[in-house]
Amino acid sequence: MNYYTEDFWQAEMLNPSLYNTVINNIDNEQCVMGGANKTSWKFHMMGLQDVDMLINFIDACLPQAAMKVGGGASTDDYGACIINDKALRISESWGIHYNKGEYVTKHNHFPFAMSFNYCVTAPKGSSPFILEEEEIEPVPGRIIFFQAHRNHCTRPNESDGRCMIVGNIVYDPEVLKP
Repeated sequence: MNYYTEDFWQAEMLNPSLYNTVINNIDNEQCVMGGANKTSWKFHMMGLQDVDMLINFIDACLPQAAMKVGGGASTDDYGACIINDKALRISESWGIHYNKGEYVTKHNHFPFAMSFNYCVTAPKGSSPFILEEEEIEPVPGRIIFFQAHRNHCTRPNESDGRCMIVGNIVYDPEVLKP
């Protein structure tokens, strides 16, 4: 099951800045399988104000996203949710910039619990996000949460300037221990 958030309420204002931040932080030593350029794996930890605003929004969505992506939450005998939202955290994130002909080969993010895909820009001709067999059109400001073990890819892009910020989420109950 996938979970789509409502559009990020600050997307219209923030996405131009996020696009420039991704472009200015491309790691020329790394690219994704398929040729698209990417930032470092710790994009969410670089102290970039615009990225921090997005990550804070995503963090706030994690408890609800985990319940939706997991097909519903487990409950104890009293009906209380067993998932502790303080144990959910973004472990990795990175920006990806695609130009014409660039894509991402089929892969998954196992052993992470969940992954997310945030659309910064999607010019006409931008390739859809393909999750298993479902094609999901990129919509600027939308975040897609999904189970990380599910295979996904993008076909070769037909335009320049498709930009995403993606990441992996862990559920770490160890953080709850005193």
